Amino acid sequence: MRTYDAAKWQAYRPRQVELRRKRLESGKCKHCDKSVVPPKRVCAHHEMMHRSHYLKKMYNITAAQYQEMWEESNGKCWICGWAWKAGKRRLSVDHDHKTGMIRGLLCYTCNKGLGVFRDRVEVLLNAAKYLQENWSKNSWQVPGNYKSTRTKHTGTNKGSF
Repeated sequence: MRTYDAAKWQAYRPRQVELRRKRLESGKCKHCDKSVVPPKRVCAHHEMMHRSHYLKKMYNITAAQYQEMWEESNGKCWICGWAWKAGKRRLSVDHDHKTGMIRGLLCYTCNKGLGVFRDRVEVLLNAAKYLQENWSKNSWQVPGNYKSTRTKHTGTNKGSF
């Protein structure tokens, strides 16, 4: 069994932190010496390798299968139709947490929304019904300005906003 030597780690850690900082500032891939444009830390080749490994580990699909699903959806979220743009967050793989079956590709917001509703169809339908019924009623509307009555903190009066 390995033992933890705190003194040895304390001496080792600053050197590792310094090496990592230099590597990031150098504009080189952290796995090879190819140039990368910050804030990226890895070259395109290693980025694809990381992505492939992640997809296989998390969803048991290959990068080619993800690409096929992406092309089938025209690079858009299945729910809201948000189109993926280069340099932005990729479409998420939506899957059933109980069975592991993949349903499709969704934008981050829609995928998160399904997760918040715990993938329960009846709850989602109730939420949709609630929105439809209360969209035009304007119930509980308080007359007046809906903006906050607080003013921006200027830094001169430390006790108020």
